[in-house]
Amino acid sequence: MKHGDSSTSLGMTAKTTNMYLAGHLLASIALAKVAHKPLGVKFFPLAIAAIAVNLIDADHLIYYYRDTGIGNSFLLHPLHQGWAFLGLATLLLALVLKEWQNLIFGIFFALILHYGLDALANLVVYDLKVIVGFEILCLALLIPLFWKSKQRLKYYIFFISLWLFCNAVLGFESYILHWQPHETRGIYLTAVILNILFLGLFWKLFKSEYGESNVS
Repeated sequence: MKHGDSSTSLGMTAKTTNMYLAGHLLASIALAKVAHKPLGVKFFPLAIAAIAVNLIDADHLIYYYRDTGIGNSFLLHPLHQGWAFLGLATLLLALVLKEWQNLIFGIFFALILHYGLDALANLVVYDLKVIVGFEILCLALLIPLFWKSKQRLKYYIFFISLWLFCNAVLGFESYILHWQPHETRGIYLTAVILNILFLGLFWKLFKSEYGESNVS
């Protein structure tokens, strides 16, 4: 995902932590919740895979200096430039590994979601109000999706904590460190670390769901 308007450090950094983390991760979990039953797979492994898919944004670490905050990720970063090849490779893998076929199809949908959100953010010129609005919409959607879950309170706390922590990191990078996308890998490295952190937390908190035959 691209990282904002070069006119303000808040604008640019927001695209790293807000949409990159809060938006991408919350949307990925919502996708897993909606799609796991139609795909015939358990929610937990699909959610883990969907969250992990967002680590493709680690490609921003390679050519970070090209990222002035007003470009297009699909023109700048390797795993975004090769989105069609990555998607096709995923589909071919599903044909080969038939035992894991449905889960791999879920991973394919998670990839499409990630790239689709990147395209949407580019379409609205990385408007911070739109991105934060999307995050809030995701939070609102997750409430009914997890309402019947026995662990719904734990899920809600996780979702809200994820959102708040991402914004706390955003504020620290913007107002304290004054980081700019094209000047440091720190912005992108932080986002990758946070992605891994929340992936690990999700595994730790909800791994008991993996043993359930039918996750509500």
